[in-house]
Amino acid sequence: GNDDLGKSQILNLNKFNIKTENLKKQNDAPTGTAVIYVDKDGKNSIVVIPGANNLCDVEYLKEKEECLEKADFIVLQLEIPIETVEYSVKKGKELGKTIVLNPAPAPEEISEEILQNVDYFTPNESELQRLAKLDKMESIEDVKRGAQFFIDKGVKNVMVTLGENGVLLVNKDGAQHFPAYKVKAIDTTAAGDCFNGAFVVGLSEGKTVEDSIVFANKASSIAVTRKGAQDSIPSRDEVEKV
Repeated sequence: GNDDLGKSQILNLNKFNIKTENLKKQNDAPTGTAVIYVDKDGKNSIVVIPGANNLCDVEYLKEKEECLEKADFIVLQLEIPIETVEYSVKKGKELGKTIVLNPAPAPEEISEEILQNVDYFTPNESELQRLAKLDKMESIEDVKRGAQFFIDKGVKNVMVTLGENGVLLVNKDGAQHFPAYKVKAIDTTAAGDCFNGAFVVGLSEGKTVEDSIVFANKASSIAVTRKGAQDSIPSRDEVEKV
């Protein structure tokens, strides 16, 4: 949105040398915002007001197609219109890009047209349960069953983030568990976003999938020890000291 929140957001991104020249400022919608409630155990619930996020449409991506062409990875979640996500994954696959989809917030279902183009699908437990329509999520076997649902739909790799229980990677070769780092969680807001970002950083630097998950686990373990969302994301130096 072309408002104070939007201007503040751009200033914050620029502070960390994140390129923003392709962000479109909307005059007819406010910047998307979220109200976050955190309980005594650090777990959160979030109310989202999408605002200008709803205007991130297919035409906008077509205008910015050069960005997709230059990218090696396309990272998506579901706070933009689902048609835009579908276009992104299809176009990304045509261009030979690696597609990472974090299905948050989780809808009732995701089309096979999207799933069959996803290289890395990264739900948390509740998102996995909702999307795979599982009646329970009480054991690692339940998680494996939910992940296999998406492998059968054409997803290459499913990485289920399990909070204090780490991450489960499932693909055609089987399942592999990565324990979490033991920390005192203050606020779990943005832990998943941090994990996804750090994971793609690892892949982009030539790390294996396994080493990228370990790197991402380190980053998100730091994020949950701090309050806030963007403010909780650690620097590269902080992650490497873990």
